[in-house]
Parts: sequence; structure tokens; C-alpha cells
Amino acid sequence: MEIIPLIYEDLMKTRSAQNLTLFSRKEGNIQKLFCQCNAGIMISSSISNKSNEWARIKPYVNKPIVFYDKRIVSHNFSDPSTWTASDNSLYITKPDPGQKYILSHCIARFPKSLMIVPSNPLHYIIYLSPDGVSEAVETIHLIYNTTADLIRKTNVPMYMSPTNLPSMGVEEIVEINFMYADPYTLQGAPIIFRGNLNERIEIHLENHDPFRDINGDLLTQECVIMFNFKRTIDF
Repeated sequence: MEIIPLIYEDLMKTRSAQNLTLFSRKEGNIQKLFCQCNAGIMISSSISNKSNEWARIKPYVNKPIVFYDKRIVSHNFSDPSTWTASDNSLYITKPDPGQKYILSHCIARFPKSLMIVPSNPLHYIIYLSPDGVSEAVETIHLIYNTTADLIRKTNVPMYMSPTNLPSMGVEEIVEINFMYADPYTLQGAPIIFRGNLNERIEIHLENHDPFRDINGDLLTQECVIMFNFKRTIDF
């Protein structure tokens, strides 16, 4: 087993990024800290067990990281009565301070009659910390100018041509998946959001006009995005 020594801040940053269990043992006034990265590598550091920092992390050491399923559904982008204000389509999802959300996949759910238009595109923005310490900044900004854009940019195979959308099908609902990691094992490239760093997802319609159908009429079916997270503590 190779043990790689790190300064305390780097060990904690790596632990948080990789969701590693933090192990500890006492050696006099020092707490030795360890995380196992894989079968052959551990990282280590140390901290005074008289420090405030040790008092802060002590409740979490030598305990497995527990993940809880967390599904969050956005407000309805076709119904302003579900928005925080009727003239503001902005939707934000983020964990509370001390919590962490790990996004495995999300699903856009809407009727086939939805018509996204370039004059009122859908913006999907992810804010992440650039270094795991400082406040989150805009990191990913996707703009969907048309319904075809939304279908074309999915990373999960679709049995629908983005260039041959149905002319009408009010009752039929479409679900488009965006997959980042296995929802059970989190293997892949999950996106991690930490409440302490204000990491978040923001979604809005550019002109804050609700989604409409191909005839320009207001939709009666909901248009939502469903996020599938794992929730755990962040320390």
C-alpha cells in the first residue's frame, strides 16, 4: 500500500471531491488522518487534536459516507403561477450549507407539442467552484434555441429525429435524458454541488415568457426538469 502525505487542506479537498471516508487515529496530541483512494493508494495528513478544526471534523471520522437518494423537480416552465414571480422564470437548485448533491442524471419532460423558439431560448447554467475552496462561478452555460436543440444535445440515444418532430401530439409526453454517471454506483462523471460553496444549477427562459406549443398557444401540460441526485454531508 502506497501512502502519499499531503497538507491537511489538500487531503480534505481530495476527500470531498472523491467522496472518501476519512479515517483517523490518535498519536499524542496529533490526529493522523487517512483516506483510501483505491486498492493501492492512501493519502495521509495530520492535525492537532486540540484544534477547533479537529473538533469540527471529529463527528465524521471513521464513519462511512452515507448517500441518500434525492429527486428534485423544477417548477413548470409552461406555467408562471409555479414561478417565484410571474415575470421571472429563474429556477435554482442547490444543496444547503453542510450538504452536498451529486448529480447522476437529469430528465427534461415536456409534451411533444412544445416549441422552443430562438427569441425565448432555454438557458441551463451550472456554477462550480474553480478550486474547491472559493465561491462558485459560472462554469457551464448551455442555450437551447429550439426543441430540436434539446433533443440533439442529449447524450442518451433517442428514438426521435430532431429534424422530424411530430406536428402535434398534445397528450404524448417526451422525456429526454442527460446522463453523467451510473445512478447507483456513481461511476462515470457525476457533477458535485457543495452548499458551502454556493454551487448550483440555474435555469431560465431568456424573455421569461412561458413555453408555448407549435401554434403559439400556452401549453396545458407541464414542462419540467427532474434532477436525480445523491445527497450526503459535506465537511
